[in-house]
Order: sequence, then structure tokens, then C-alpha cells
Amino acid sequence: MAIVQIEHPVRDYAAWKAAFDRDPVHRQASGVRRYQVFRPIDDPNYIAVDLEFETVPEAEAFKLAIEALWQMPPAQATLAGAPRARVVDVVETDQPCFACMLGGPQRRHLFLVTAASSGAHEASASRNGHILIADVEVPGAGWP
Repeated sequence: MAIVQIEHPVRDYAAWKAAFDRDPVHRQASGVRRYQVFRPIDDPNYIAVDLEFETVPEAEAFKLAIEALWQMPPAQATLAGAPRARVVDVVETDQPCFACMLGGPQRRHLFLVTAASSGAHEASASRNGHILIADVEVPGAGWP
């Protein structure tokens, strides 16, 4: 499974959402299995979208299609800044992940901190936290 993550500021959320709902990139035909739209509580004119695909090639093709769409005048009218899209793998855990960071050789290890709860009392009582490490293809860029 692969996810295309999109995020960017918008001029007006309602106008952006209407354009998104018109589906100019034909999500279902492109292989989107499901999607979620997120907005920060403190910034209603910023969006993040996760679109789930069965395969990485489907996700990469969709990413190219959405990037081409962003260059068209109707899309430019709804964007308030530079959009960002990337294809990511899903890393599954058996309990919630509360922190992550790239590190290791060439910054190609994704370190994930998981525990049954983020509450200090519950976490110290259960003592079931883990640090998981996943290898990633694309190294980290810049510094945290």
C-alpha cells in the first residue's frame, strides 16, 4: 500500500473543497482506494490530504497528475502557496506511534516510538513502549 500525501495553503477552503469534490484527476479511476482531508484547527485555510493506493506505481502516476493539475489556471486560483506532494509507504504498528524521526546511516532509518498510551502514568505502569526502526528508500533532507 502507498499513500500520496498532499498539503498546501488555500485561498478559501470552501472554494478549494468544491474543486476537490469535482474530482478533476478522477481519483477512483486513478486507483485511489480511500482518502482523508485534514485541516489544522488553528489554520482553516491550510489542507492536508492522504490518498491511499494499492501500489506505488499508481501513487506515483497520481502524484504526477496532481502536480500537472496544479499548474493550470483554475487550480492556481485556489492555491495560496506552493503545494507539496509525496509518495510514502505505510508503516504499521501494533500500538499508537507518538514520535518519529529519521536518523542512522545516511538518515535512512525511521525511528518510531510506540506505546499503549501517551499518558505518563499509563505508559510507566504498562511498560510496553517500543522503539521501532524502518528502513526508508529516500534519505532525510535538511536538519530537524
